[in-house]
Amino acid sequence: MISRLPRRPSPPVAAAIAIATCFGLGVGLPASVHRYRVDQTVAEARVLAAAVAESRASLELSLARARQAADDAVEVTGHDAVAEAAAELETAASEAARTATAHAVVIDAPVSLTSRTVETTASPAASASPAASASPATAASPGAAASPDASVSPTASASPSAAPASPNATATATLGGTATTPAAATPFPTVEQTATGASSDEEEGPAAILADQTLREVLAGDTDLATAREALAQLQDAAVALDQEARNVEGSAAALEEAAAGALLERAVVELDDLLDAAAASAAGATDTIAAVAGEVAQEGTVDRLDAAREALVKVAEEEADRTDHENVSAFAAELGDAHEALVAAEEAVADSHEAWVEQENARREAENEARTEAHRQAVARARAGRRSALAEAVAEHQDGWEGAPPGTRYRNGRLPAHELCAVPFATAHQLECAAAQALADADAAYLAQSGRHLGLISSYRSYAAQVTTRARRGGYAAVPGTSNHGWGLAVDLDAASATWLRAHGEDYGWVHPRWARPGGSKPESWHLEYVAPHVPAAEVPAEPELLDPVENVLG
Repeated sequence: MISRLPRRPSPPVAAAIAIATCFGLGVGLPASVHRYRVDQTVAEARVLAAAVAESRASLELSLARARQAADDAVEVTGHDAVAEAAAELETAASEAARTATAHAVVIDAPVSLTSRTVETTASPAASASPAASASPATAASPGAAASPDASVSPTASASPSAAPASPNATATATLGGTATTPAAATPFPTVEQTATGASSDEEEGPAAILADQTLREVLAGDTDLATAREALAQLQDAAVALDQEARNVEGSAAALEEAAAGALLERAVVELDDLLDAAAASAAGATDTIAAVAGEVAQEGTVDRLDAAREALVKVAEEEADRTDHENVSAFAAELGDAHEALVAAEEAVADSHEAWVEQENARREAENEARTEAHRQAVARARAGRRSALAEAVAEHQDGWEGAPPGTRYRNGRLPAHELCAVPFATAHQLECAAAQALADADAAYLAQSGRHLGLISSYRSYAAQVTTRARRGGYAAVPGTSNHGWGLAVDLDAASATWLRAHGEDYGWVHPRWARPGGSKPESWHLEYVAPHVPAAEVPAEPELLDPVENVLG
């Protein structure tokens, strides 16, 4: 809480009071001296009128500072110390308004301030200054009568106990007449002179109120000694009271300024600590980003610039700031904020550059995969072309069909074990010698593509027992058991359509329709075809190429 300053008059006011005291002696002088005393008292009243104007100007400046302090404290009104100081300033401003009103000084353009909220109805720039309202130079002075436009206008006076008016009211009270009430419970007023009329039937006595015309007459010298002395006493009281209120408001404004400055510093330090924490987190994040991208960026230098920005931010953050000075803290926070923004921008540049690299790299990998796939396709085509040539030669050499056991077998006809045979892929109930099974599957793929159907496979490998059964059923049309190529898994019987197609295309796959089975042969069998290339090695088809996987953005 701000304690009131002692009511000590300012030097001009004190001088004026001293003059008044000296001139005040001599009561009871002869009539010839009476006029002289009246004139001296009038002269002293004029000096005090100037002193009142100066006190009024001083209060103007103090209230202007109070308004500025209130405006500056808006940002931190929620702070306890600021709220307490604001309440003290409200009290001082209200008291100043009441005192000014009580001593017939106009209070205008109030500025309200509560302990939590500042609401300005008149800016400091708009508040009256000594030059704008009245200055000692324009006030009544010895030797010059006060005009109605003087700094202290004589009108109606107000009692010090006058009750405050509503917050929107303007307190208007002047020396020597009837006063209105102060502007608000918590005003920051502008002191301004106003001349008003007053009734002439006010009570007389020590606290009597003079009409403005009477005070004009006193300052003009057209008065008696008692009236002049009463006006002098009122002017003296007004000058002292206004001067003291100016001091009180000034002290409360200074206290609010100090509290607001402390609150602003406290908030700035908290914000600085938050910014330091954010900077540390960003610096660590930048380190992780640099490690994650591992130089995989489209634009050279972006990673280096991020690293440089990180080092710059760390360097600034390690500096020591003077945390007792708000401007120093703000300047350091601004420098840290700029470094942090530079880091954020550099990290965004790295992210964009990495994303561009990902797009470029994936495009490169896609092109590389296409090249590898095409190279594999061509290698397969060459291998198969070479095999087709070998198959065609085998077919040309074995137009009568295959003779003997297939190369490498150690078993007898019709007695091949399961591991020597392979299931036909498109007809798994049938088995053939493995090379023959694959050759028939290749032919089936072509047939399926052309006709939409698989080859109609009727008979494939026949065991010895199956050959016996077939011989018994067909007689001489069947081979002697143990001599049929069905017993080697190198012969098939197909339906008519399938047999017709394979007879026409068998050369490409190593299958032949033996001459003995053709029309006019010894045993015409249009359905019977034999695989005559078990000795032809499989095509050396290269393995599937290893394709590159697409890369992903490591930064998400």
